[in-house]
Amino acid sequence: MLLGLPEPRMARATRSFVRLLVAGLLGLATGGDTASAYTNVKVNTFSNSPEECTIAIRPTQPSQVLGGAQASGSRYYASSNGGATWGDVLLPGQFNLGDPALTFDADGNAYFAYIGTFSHSGIFVNKSTDGGITWKATATPVIEHNSGQPFDDKEWPVCDWNQGARRGWLYLTWTQFDRYGSSSPTDSSRILFARSTDGGASFSTPLKISDRGGDAVDTDDTVEGAVPAVGPNGDIYVCWAGPRGLEFDRSTNGGISFGDDQVISDQPGGWDFPIPGLYRCNGLPVTKVDISGGPYRGRVYVHWADNRNGDYDTFLLSSDDGGLTWSPRRRINNDPVGNGKDQFMSWIDVDPITGVIHSVFYDRRDQAGVATDVYYAWSNDGGVTWINEKISATPFTPNTNVFFGDYSGIAAYNGKVRPLWTRLDGNVLSIWTALIDATVSAEEQLVLPEPGTWQASGLLVAPNPTRFGSRIRFVRDELRPEVVRGLRCLRPTGAEPCRTRRSQRSLGRTRLRGRHGDERRLLHLGGCRAGGAGRGSTVSACP
Repeated sequence: MLLGLPEPRMARATRSFVRLLVAGLLGLATGGDTASAYTNVKVNTFSNSPEECTIAIRPTQPSQVLGGAQASGSRYYASSNGGATWGDVLLPGQFNLGDPALTFDADGNAYFAYIGTFSHSGIFVNKSTDGGITWKATATPVIEHNSGQPFDDKEWPVCDWNQGARRGWLYLTWTQFDRYGSSSPTDSSRILFARSTDGGASFSTPLKISDRGGDAVDTDDTVEGAVPAVGPNGDIYVCWAGPRGLEFDRSTNGGISFGDDQVISDQPGGWDFPIPGLYRCNGLPVTKVDISGGPYRGRVYVHWADNRNGDYDTFLLSSDDGGLTWSPRRRINNDPVGNGKDQFMSWIDVDPITGVIHSVFYDRRDQAGVATDVYYAWSNDGGVTWINEKISATPFTPNTNVFFGDYSGIAAYNGKVRPLWTRLDGNVLSIWTALIDATVSAEEQLVLPEPGTWQASGLLVAPNPTRFGSRIRFVRDELRPEVVRGLRCLRPTGAEPCRTRRSQRSLGRTRLRGRHGDERRLLHLGGCRAGGAGRGSTVSACP
């Protein structure tokens, strides 16, 4: 609750108002060739063709950020200053082919999963107890074969952060091929699951959780993209793509067993689709759950891409009953529908503290040909509406002769957001992040008139995530000559109906000081004096 206004109501009010603020006044990147407002940082040090990104923020020390990429095996990138600078080291471990995937447990232990080689297939997990500064010399096998058959591929880990008996349990899902790339009808693929109850020291016997499999070709009719997520009650959720569309399953007993697969959406164009300029591309699903204390706690999200509108867009479904029923499909990218511009290779994360959803994807809305930007999108109303911003400083041009990887990454924790993506300049691949910080370190004061004349009943901070967790202190001060008209009520004061005030009132002076001490300019909004609280955002009082 913020200033007496219940958070769900605050979210609804913000939702109705944010588009005017963003598109009408503040010029956030919803189209047009605008530059990024965020600092871009190159993550890799060595020019060893890194691609296929994964990233995580350490919950016990959020200044420690850990990234990974595929580059002649899996490499890890560790930052101790929030992503401003990075180390670049090859991950220790045997049979390290790639497909990097990272997660932290709630106590700050990091787990880095990767796949084995084509001659020694398997899934392996290495562990760090110091935020990725050091790792074990050898990784723990989840499953392994002293050959390339069967072949285990595209794994993903997640940990249970809840208080209780399963806190710290580590879960993994992946695809297993009888023979990778085989078109024989006798070869197939399936989704497997394993768990560790001892901090990654050992793993359970893999369990097949897909009721029906797919072929082994590694295209649309193969079952792939299983990314597990854990809800606030400890249930495990996972969705994957395949010949029947997007299939969803869950476990309510810590992974001992799973239920019946549920097809929750079609996927026009399949999950393996062509994007001009790329060697290959996919729209595989990502599953996440809101474990915050916010209004959407427990909501399950499934995110993917397809071409139902004639070009490739990114989408989201949500469920408030553990996957039994699902919301209408929501489109995340907000360029004109059917404009022939593709969005692809997207990822999402849900901030475990704020509950805000964050997405990163490659985007061609502002470019001609195959030139590509990176966009960031966020939603603070449970995925109903989305704000889009360009975050790459300059576009880049991929080409089909250089493998670009199969996924990007994004991590969020308490307003700190770190996307991770691949770019190509000439024939040189590199890994980049943008420093998106929604927290504040300085007090923000909003001066209001005498209480009893106008009672402050709500505060609108928009667009988030510029100031998640802001501490706004209302103070009494002498009235200033600024005139306020047309203030929007977020809720009635007492028994009075919520209405627009037309009489002249003085809001007083808004003094806002940012992280680096820079004064933010004041903006006028419908006659209301509002103080800017960051890049393209406002803080406004609502009497």
